[in-house]
Amino acid sequence: MKPLKAIRRLAGAGLSALALTAQAASVPPGGYVLGNYTLYGLADSVTSFSGTGMYDGAGYNSPLANPVPVTDDRADTFYATLPYPGYSDVTLGLGFTTTRVVNGPGDDLAFLFTWDQTGNAMDVTVNGITQPLTLQTLRGCGTPTTQCVLDGMHWGFLPTGLPRIYDNNLLLVGLADLSDFGVAPGADLPGDVRLHLHQGGSGTNVVVFNLAGAMHVAPVPVPAAFWLMASGLGLLGAGAWRRRS
Repeated sequence: MKPLKAIRRLAGAGLSALALTAQAASVPPGGYVLGNYTLYGLADSVTSFSGTGMYDGAGYNSPLANPVPVTDDRADTFYATLPYPGYSDVTLGLGFTTTRVVNGPGDDLAFLFTWDQTGNAMDVTVNGITQPLTLQTLRGCGTPTTQCVLDGMHWGFLPTGLPRIYDNNLLLVGLADLSDFGVAPGADLPGDVRLHLHQGGSGTNVVVFNLAGAMHVAPVPVPAAFWLMASGLGLLGAGAWRRRS
C-alpha cells in the first residue's frame, strides 16, 4: 500500500496533506485531522541531539545514526531507538520554523508514535522544564472511539532487498499543555521542543516516533518590507490599469 493511501486510512482524506513535508505543504483549511485532534502546524525541523538511533523515511534508511538531521514529517516515516546493543536513549530537537505555536486552552502539542510502548518512556522539555509524556491509543478514525492504525510502514528489508512493509500498526498519541512548562496563556512557544526517547531495555518494543504537531497557532507576522513592496506593486498595477483605460 502506498504511503498516501496509508495516511488517508489513518485519519481520512483530511490528513492526506501529511504525505508532503511541512516545508512543502501549506496547512489546509481546518488543519490536519489526526484522529480526534486537529493540528494546525507540524514540526518541520528535527535534529538528533544525543543518543544513537535509526531514521527511516523518504527512501533514506540510516541505522546507528548519530547525529542526523531529520526533516521529513510524514506519518509513515520515523525516528527510532531499539533495545539492542549499539543503540541508546535519544534526544530530539523539534522546531516549528514555519508555524507560530502559542499556548491556547487545553493541550497544545501532539506527538505521534507507532507500536505498543509499554515499558518505554518519553519526556518533553520546553522552556527548560521537563515533563513526562503519557501515551494513549489514537482514536477518532471513523467514529470518536474507533482506533486508528497505520498501513504501509517500512521496517527493515526482505531477503530480496525490497523493503518490508507492515500494515495495521497501532498508533499512540501523547499530548502536552504548554502551561505545564511555565508558558503564559497566549504566549509563543519559547524555542524548540526537546523530546527524550528512553528505552525500557530487554523485552520492550522499539521506540518509534513519527511526528509532532501544534493544536494552537497564531498568524506569523509579515515583515514591514513586504508591505512596502506590495504597496509599490499595487501602485504600479493601478498606474498600468489607468494607462490601459
